[in-house]
Amino acid sequence: MCSSTSIFPKWAAWSFSEVRKDPDLKGSVVFALSTSNAQTDRNGAYDLNVAGYLVKSRLGKDLNGLTNLLSDYSHFVEFAV
Repeated sequence: MCSSTSIFPKWAAWSFSEVRKDPDLKGSVVFALSTSNAQTDRNGAYDLNVAGYLVKSRLGKDLNGLTNLLSDYSHFVEFAV
């Protein structure tokens, strides 16, 4: 599981597409962490099969929301081996 953060959403989309092309990484669980809440950025991320699109401003200053989400996700979701 990994997360990607960007203040340049178009660059983040490029990095996701590169992850999906890599045979060793294409099955990785990826969360997008962005400053953008634009619908086009969210749609672009989901088109590249992110597990979730998170807007930084909604997670709080210390990102406790992100920590809790990732902890819960890894606890409840069964991953393929």
